[in-house]
Amino acid sequence: MHLSKGRNPAIILLHVFIILFLIGFSSCKPGRKLESGEARIKGRIVNPTRNFIEFKKTTDPAAKNDTIKLNDGGEFEIIAIPDTLAAYSFVYGAETKSDTLSSDVNSKNLIVSNKTQELSILLDKEFDIKLWVDTRDPSASLSISGNGADLNNYVTRKLMLNSEFKLKNGNLLKSGPEEYSRFMKEYKAGLDKLLSGLPSKSPYIPEGFRELEAKNIYLTFNTLKLKYAIEHLPEEGEASQFTPDETYFAFLKEIPFDNPEELKNLNYELLVSTYADYLSKKENIGKTLTQEQILNAKYETYKEIFADPATRDRVLFEFLKKNSKQFEMDWYKNAVEEFRSTASSDSLKVELTKLKDTRERLSNED
Repeated sequence: MHLSKGRNPAIILLHVFIILFLIGFSSCKPGRKLESGEARIKGRIVNPTRNFIEFKKTTDPAAKNDTIKLNDGGEFEIIAIPDTLAAYSFVYGAETKSDTLSSDVNSKNLIVSNKTQELSILLDKEFDIKLWVDTRDPSASLSISGNGADLNNYVTRKLMLNSEFKLKNGNLLKSGPEEYSRFMKEYKAGLDKLLSGLPSKSPYIPEGFRELEAKNIYLTFNTLKLKYAIEHLPEEGEASQFTPDETYFAFLKEIPFDNPEELKNLNYELLVSTYADYLSKKENIGKTLTQEQILNAKYETYKEIFADPATRDRVLFEFLKKNSKQFEMDWYKNAVEEFRSTASSDSLKVELTKLKDTRERLSNED
């Protein structure tokens, strides 16, 4: 670089800095003041792979995708009117990565695509978030600030960590117990670290959120232990490289199986479902079961796990509801009749009968 005679380099650099600052300031100038009940996401996508964002309320199945155009600088602004704290899908690109699932579906060579340019954003009234992300390195470049930033930084970083975990978990499930144990503990340590970064008090973080997340991390960690145990159940006549002892399942003593309120937590529901899978598969080692036999075995296992009538009724009802497409199976017909004669909840009996009748009617119409 050649400087003109008599010009001070420091002055030139100062002018350049001022110009760059003004450009940056003008591109990030504040928008209008939020009106009552509104929330906003404003920011920039660096190196965008397309000129628009897809935005949708994920907690509302009927919600439609909104398409928000990026300006020439990759900037955008979204105004939402949330009724309460809710999750929104924020897709800023179409890039995906393939993930080969292992365990039961691995033998079928199923491939799933994980979106790598999608964020989950939580919005509530008065959230005013500034977001900046470079598509070439989302995890390293992501920046979220403003009202509601602490909560959303946690959620987005957690999803990124989960995505990285899933990409590795399929293969590592087949590894030895020591290697997989290290992998699980590293994953849990990452989740714990993210949670510890949340402020103890904030008007933008729901009361009890930290405690619920800590519980969910605990449930997730132990669900992984159960899935590993399922993966390494021996075939008939084979010796397993992993034989869990009583201490491996010690956490089950801390899991409440007599509180129907727990079933509102999807992480709890996943753990008990995985536990039922483990017990029913262990009971039938070496046997080749039909789909009907597999469903029946899991249903019977649920009946053994839950002694509390209210909790057991809810678990069995949800299982029958989930598998209502199998209403023509003898197992399903027998299970429905048994439930209607033994369940303590009249409302669940009525609801299951309506569900069964609806399935049969739709089938006859087809």
